[in-house]
Amino acid sequence: MSQPHILTLKDVSFDKEQGSIDAYKGNHQHIIIPDNFAGIAVTEISDYAFSEVEDIDEDATPKNQLISMVIPDTITHIGEGAFQRNALTEIVIPSSVTRIGYYAFAENALTQVDISDSVVEIVEGAFRDNAIEQLTLGKSVSIIEDYAFANNAINKLNLPSSLSEIGNEAFANNAITQVLISKNITYIGYDAFVGNPLIGRPIRHFGEKKPPRELTDEEWLEALGDL
Repeated sequence: MSQPHILTLKDVSFDKEQGSIDAYKGNHQHIIIPDNFAGIAVTEISDYAFSEVEDIDEDATPKNQLISMVIPDTITHIGEGAFQRNALTEIVIPSSVTRIGYYAFAENALTQVDISDSVVEIVEGAFRDNAIEQLTLGKSVSIIEDYAFANNAINKLNLPSSLSEIGNEAFANNAITQVLISKNITYIGYDAFVGNPLIGRPIRHFGEKKPPRELTDEEWLEALGDL
């Protein structure tokens, strides 16, 4: 592997007021995101900042795909599709991160993912379409939304006791043989574990989802996009 490149202001569009990386302009495939630029803390990765999916055809491969990356522990928010359709093989989510956006790491080559205890909710499609075999879920995860880990290779799944909801097809098409469903889980969506070689009784849809919490202003902007 080539020596990782520490990003500079020449490599990115950086919003100094928000502390957010809005776009990656470099061509390095192995990168380290610094915790600050000129003394200003890097706290956010904006929507599609390291992804070209909005600029290319649906089935096209981006020209410059990231292979490895280090996220600093100053990051609190990773936006929608922030790293979608790259070639990342491993990622560690630092304990500073509280929210991971829709499809943030979808369509990569991830084989191992560690979710920190700070993450409460894993949103729709966040890690779908990878090659994840080893998944470590943090102790605070309470909701795993639709398709979050669909189409991977997860073979062993330990669900934290904090988990209460599992969305539609959240773990569809993996290699899971056994799942322990705790009494704390109040909702399992349709086909949550479809396409897995589960041993024993099939896991079916049950319960009702909790009413959605009120979105923050930032989350409303993410949900509405450019409308």
